[in-house]
Amino acid sequence: MMVGCQKELSFEGSNTPAEGSLQSDVTGDCLPKTVNGTYVTGTALVPATNTITVQVNVVKTGIYVVTTDTVNGYYFRAASTFTTLGATTVTLRGNGTPFAAGVNNFVVSFDSTFCDIQVTVIAPLPPGVGSLAGSPNACAPITVNGGYSPGVALTSGNNVVVQVNVTTAGNFNITTDTVAGMWFTFTGGLALSPPPQNVTLQAQGSIPAATTPGVKTFKVKLGTSQCTFDVTIAGPAVYTIDCPNVTVNGTYQVGVPLNPAFHIITIPVTVVTPGPYSITLMGFGMTFTGSGTLTGVSGSITLTGLNSTSPAAPAGVKTLTLGTCSIPITVVAAPVINWKFNVGAIVYQGSSSTVPGDIDYDNTTFPPFTFFFYVGTNAVGDDFEFNLLDQSGGVTATETYNSDAAPFSQASEFYFQDFNGTLDLEAVFGSSGGAKMTFRITSHTIASKTIVGTFDGTAWDNLSSTLKTIVGGQFTVVYP
Repeated sequence: MMVGCQKELSFEGSNTPAEGSLQSDVTGDCLPKTVNGTYVTGTALVPATNTITVQVNVVKTGIYVVTTDTVNGYYFRAASTFTTLGATTVTLRGNGTPFAAGVNNFVVSFDSTFCDIQVTVIAPLPPGVGSLAGSPNACAPITVNGGYSPGVALTSGNNVVVQVNVTTAGNFNITTDTVAGMWFTFTGGLALSPPPQNVTLQAQGSIPAATTPGVKTFKVKLGTSQCTFDVTIAGPAVYTIDCPNVTVNGTYQVGVPLNPAFHIITIPVTVVTPGPYSITLMGFGMTFTGSGTLTGVSGSITLTGLNSTSPAAPAGVKTLTLGTCSIPITVVAAPVINWKFNVGAIVYQGSSSTVPGDIDYDNTTFPPFTFFFYVGTNAVGDDFEFNLLDQSGGVTATETYNSDAAPFSQASEFYFQDFNGTLDLEAVFGSSGGAKMTFRITSHTIASKTIVGTFDGTAWDNLSSTLKTIVGGQFTVVYP
């Protein structure tokens, strides 16, 4: 009986390993999966363009490594940090040189999960011959995609589209000079088809933070042909804040970590000069951050709370200042914590449910059995429940209850679902994967109807189909 429960998270530093699962279909193929770039026998992969993308369901933030095996002389790898939970797309960069043509099957691995992805390697093409549309003047037409700002990392969305007149099909190498720390390039095969052909040149390198904003001119070369195009490097956005309409979302409690999914400040702005922004707002133990690009004449800036921070005592109205704008945040007293446990670095905790019937100590309906039901809640919507069944004598100190015990013995049941759908745990008799949770009774004070205990073990996650380790479990229950 899972009834309205809720959760709070606590994250350690970014040096802790992330947890999650690769998404795959019934055949084991990565889902979704994308193969980018051209793969040619004897040609070294370009990490920026020879990539594969997969999706990971992140259940614990932290550092991660997603990698493949080495097949046909090359492999793919990604390493970074997951900062948010849920479905996340990961791009793995290619390394090595294929030595034979054909279809290569790679096994992608992350945490304890795997999925497959296929890459086709073709035989080398002869050198292609062609010219750039617009040569020897400005490239015409030209499309510049993505935003460009000092110190802001380039992504796959940073590219330019030129047009090429192919006269001999084959392999092409089209590149620009380096300006402001970046350049654009394309390497791959082009067929002989009605001219002109659109060709995408991917941005490489990085724009130094000290770069002066303005228009930068690039020269793109193909054989003996050459044309030019401009890229505008934007300066920081200039804007004014609509202070009366700033909104603060989420419930803020002393000592309870902020959650980026709930603790959000939305700031409406009038844009004076479009461009990028990066804001860190700090105070009273809390930190909010946000970055992006403002365009047009109006917009909004979203700042999310860092989950490594929490409001400091005492409770009350805390006022953060952003420019000329004062942002009040109401912080309430720390909640009473009746239950908590860890899954990896994440702490789940909360209070007892106040719904009638969610907590019950029943030693009269089914004598000689005693049934003890407990449901926990918190501010963000987790469901936490455990049930104990005692053969005789009631729930007393030093007793132990196990989820793998046969029904109507000294048995326990454990269930948990987190608010954002990344965990669906259970440890009951007959659970998959050999799940086993052990509950230990520390004390039972009959006069105050208070039961105190601890628990730990493993639970089966119905979402990732893996066992999760539960540690540090504790509870204090006052029953009706």
